[in-house]
Amino acid sequence: NGDHLRYCVHEYCRAWALDDAFVRWLDEACVFTCTLVDRIVTGYPRDDAEAVWAALGYEDRLITTGEPFALWVIESSRDISHELPLDKAGLPVIFTRDLTPYKERKVRILNGGHTSSVLAAYLAGCKTVLDMMNDAQLCAYLERAMLDEMVPCVPLPAEEARAFALSVLERFRNPYVKHQLLSISLNSFSKWRARLLNSFRDNMARGTFPRRIAFSFAAMLAFYVGQARADGYYGNVNGEEYRILDDERVIEAVSAACKLTPERYAHEIMTREDFWGEDLTRYDGFEACVAGDLDRILSRSVRAAIDALN
Repeated sequence: NGDHLRYCVHEYCRAWALDDAFVRWLDEACVFTCTLVDRIVTGYPRDDAEAVWAALGYEDRLITTGEPFALWVIESSRDISHELPLDKAGLPVIFTRDLTPYKERKVRILNGGHTSSVLAAYLAGCKTVLDMMNDAQLCAYLERAMLDEMVPCVPLPAEEARAFALSVLERFRNPYVKHQLLSISLNSFSKWRARLLNSFRDNMARGTFPRRIAFSFAAMLAFYVGQARADGYYGNVNGEEYRILDDERVIEAVSAACKLTPERYAHEIMTREDFWGEDLTRYDGFEACVAGDLDRILSRSVRAAIDALN
């Protein structure tokens, strides 16, 4: 984000024909930092608001719920920690020249954990991450996906990556954080590509088929089975409608492909290089695995399909 901001500011310098002295000052005096934030914040606690107001002694409609864990990583080309000594004030801030390991850790494990599980959990009848973690079947599935298929691919010492994954699982069990699965489901296609595709590739490169990451793709396709209406695109689970929100190209593609057989549906979506940056059917066994899982989910249930993984 800092690199992009620097680019935008320099574009304005050119567009406004600002003099060279200003541009030199911009480059020499200003630091454009790249940042990463890791904290689960679920928003306004609608169900608990009145109890919170009673405890506060006044009505506050700006309250929000966030977990105790927090991390802010700040990357810059020169050390700015003495100018902004947040870490020395006891705040969870890390100054670094390279935030890549922290980003990989968060995206692959925490975000990857969410994207690999929440759509299947919703189809299984859960509403929140906590519901999923309290479900023995779903929790076991997530633990295997994270510890067996994501952790080994994180470019960090194995014990450090595993410790972070275990801490994430504990964070997901926080009884006070009601993280709605439908909120996490927003734009799941781009999230699968950003959060899971690299781990999938890395597993395949080392000769290990990531069975649960592959299953998560099928669960995503099942979640996206729906009907287009004037006011949006909707799926249905156990007679209850839910709105599916994603890029218009994605909705257009799935609304047509989901009417086909599971095999054709999987093929049509997996070959969309504009979605994934490549044709996913090129990976040995992936297409057949997704098609089989998708068929089991649609013809039986997501729980039956998860049972078949073991």
